[in-house]
Amino acid sequence: MKRRPKNSTGFTMAEILTSIALFTLFITGIYGILISSMKEYAVVETSVRLQQEACNAQSSLIVALYSSTQSKVIISNNPAGLMFPTAQNDSNYYTFDSSGQLMWQGWVCYYLKSQGNGKYYLIKKLKSITPTSTLGPPPYSGIVGNFANDNTLPELIIARNLSKLEVVKSGNVFNITITTDETNNPKQKNYVVMKTSVTPRN
Repeated sequence: MKRRPKNSTGFTMAEILTSIALFTLFITGIYGILISSMKEYAVVETSVRLQQEACNAQSSLIVALYSSTQSKVIISNNPAGLMFPTAQNDSNYYTFDSSGQLMWQGWVCYYLKSQGNGKYYLIKKLKSITPTSTLGPPPYSGIVGNFANDNTLPELIIARNLSKLEVVKSGNVFNITITTDETNNPKQKNYVVMKTSVTPRN
């Protein structure tokens, strides 16, 4: 067997193969950490987005319901939603009468509309009326589905990826449950549930 001279330069085949093996192990480890981090980021990003959608739905309903009157709120299960009089116009402004009292400016409807894959948009529609301090009967015979099907009214998307909207009245209090859900992987379901209670001031 020939020996490598002491003053020779370069690497032996064994040294090269060992270096390649170590480098491969290092890259494999880094790749595994990178993939794991990307998956964790995707889960966190989805959770934040779902929380934001739930917050959008919750805050819109709270503000609108608070300025309404509990005796006129109509709740529906098909489609899931509710309708009630509002003191806000389509620009979210209020109108007051000569005595400083709020005047009713329309009827508002919140309902779920399918966006596919078992998820729903939370839609808001407003039917304006001449500002008045005395409410007449609700439009559309008080049927949320008829309100939702009126294509002459503009739709405003309040939130996306909802899987549930439940409103339960208890006395003068309305208990609202909102669930947002986004399932890209059946083995890893990501959802947010928000519950709140609102007491209309009228």
